[in-house]
Amino acid sequence: MSGGADSTLVALLCLHALGKENVFPIYMPDWWSKHLNNDLAPRIADHLGLKIEKYSVKDIADAMMKRTNQFQYHVGADRTIEGNLKARLRMIMLYIRANTLSLLTQKRVRVIGTGNFDELTIGYFTKYGDGGVDCLPIGQLHKTEVYQMLDYFCKRGWITKDMIDRVPSAGLYEGQTDEAKQVIPTESLTK
Repeated sequence: MSGGADSTLVALLCLHALGKENVFPIYMPDWWSKHLNNDLAPRIADHLGLKIEKYSVKDIADAMMKRTNQFQYHVGADRTIEGNLKARLRMIMLYIRANTLSLLTQKRVRVIGTGNFDELTIGYFTKYGDGGVDCLPIGQLHKTEVYQMLDYFCKRGWITKDMIDRVPSAGLYEGQTDEAKQVIPTESLTK
């Protein structure tokens, strides 16, 4: 759960489909995403009555970037490489948490993704990162439909408008937004 429109809608859908005792939102900010949304994800989770867990991937990503600089062939620090690494680390942490929750609760636990149709169509996701999930409940919704559904929930008082009014970003590095021309591309199989 990032605090963005897509993750807020997915949280609402999971909450109403599964019940709050079966929804385990996880917030994984680094310094940039935390600055970007001012911890909006915990505020939304609290509003929905969900207990959110918070884990940072920054220290792990920093250590791995330092360790793997030898493989970058003098490319230097690259935001795309680091951004994709963070997305993959987040997914690793989500699956570890899902496995742990499954053992603790004796229930099948699934990792639910927040990708929408537009992101999936243009390839705006990281392979084996935010694209590697068990289920994409809004994967058939265009971004405009995501906002239409959020308006529906706003009108019923389940969320407030200020919870969804911000520039979309995966929060992988400073200045990265979903709407900007420079995005983190998925890797190509032809490389």
